Amino acid sequence: MIDPPEIERPPRRRPLSGLTAGSAGMLFVEGARMLFVLVGVAVGYRAGTHWTNPNLDNLPAIGAVAGALIAYVTGGWLGRALRRLTGTVSGSVSHIPPYEILAGALGATVGALVGLTFGVALVLVLPRMIGLALAAMLVWVTGWAGGSVALSRAEELFAAAGLSLRPLVRSTPYAGADGYVVDTSSIMDPGMLVMIRSGLLTSDLLVPRFVLDELRALADEIGTERGRRAQAGLETLEMIRREHLARLQILEDAMVEFDEVDAKLVGLARRLQLRILTTDNHLSSVAELQGVPCLNIRTVVSDMASPVVAGSELQLTIVKPGKSEGQGVAYLDDGSMVVVAGGEELVGEDVSVVITNVLPTSKGRLYFAHRVPDQSDHGTFLAG
Repeated sequence: MIDPPEIERPPRRRPLSGLTAGSAGMLFVEGARMLFVLVGVAVGYRAGTHWTNPNLDNLPAIGAVAGALIAYVTGGWLGRALRRLTGTVSGSVSHIPPYEILAGALGATVGALVGLTFGVALVLVLPRMIGLALAAMLVWVTGWAGGSVALSRAEELFAAAGLSLRPLVRSTPYAGADGYVVDTSSIMDPGMLVMIRSGLLTSDLLVPRFVLDELRALADEIGTERGRRAQAGLETLEMIRREHLARLQILEDAMVEFDEVDAKLVGLARRLQLRILTTDNHLSSVAELQGVPCLNIRTVVSDMASPVVAGSELQLTIVKPGKSEGQGVAYLDDGSMVVVAGGEELVGEDVSVVITNVLPTSKGRLYFAHRVPDQSDHGTFLAG
């Protein structure tokens, strides 16, 4: 079972132009080198004013130049060391989402203010030129560190503040790149993983907290079909997160103005102007009446799969007994149920079956089948 707060996003940005991670790091190193040079000049000048040599008339200037040269040589190494400690901002600034830019700016401001607080103390305690140079370097380093940390944890920071990362008004609603609000039925359906692995579903998957809570409650129904499918759905989410198959996010929007989960889903999708991913035909009808597009997983998987018709021979696993005596139940990859005559005693076993009838229902297709007799069955029959 997954722990929702630990869901991580996979790397998704590729620098295309402008400021790349390498150039940003170089900018930080050169900025640090410049500040080290200022410190070196201040230290060298201060040292020159305390030295006396009758053969040298301008010791402070000589000390300042010597300090600058030493600091320039060592500043590059020190700057790279600081870069490794504070981290670097990767990707092109033009491709960073606005909420990450805002988080980075706020983090850098807070870090710089912390550095400035300690910098003022340095100015008061140390000689003025040395204190100012060290204070400037401290503000630079703490500001950079604060921005880097805030940028890397922007989503968690906004979620902790109860703020949504999705705009409420957009010029292009329901864009394919924005992802889907995922309902419980789609998580429980194995077809979602089939679509992701096949490349048909590459958008973000946004799981509302109330959907995740419902799924975990269903998974607690141990020994039931719904509990088994809900547990499989949680394992699917964990696999998607662990293997970075898609970008997975938890939406904390509670939608307290609605009571039912379906109403919450439709209201949330309308507010965020996103589509719903589902296998529930009733939810699809209600959502589309309110102007919210839906993508039905079973329809897509059924269209892409090889047609299963009467006479098709399949290899299936009997997962449970059927409602009628002697029947076993198996499932196709798209989640469709197959009722196998004579399969009650073969629960947990892989068997070859032949489809005998296909019945369309409101939830998809229902298949009826019987076992393909194996060689041992023929031998028993002939011996009898």
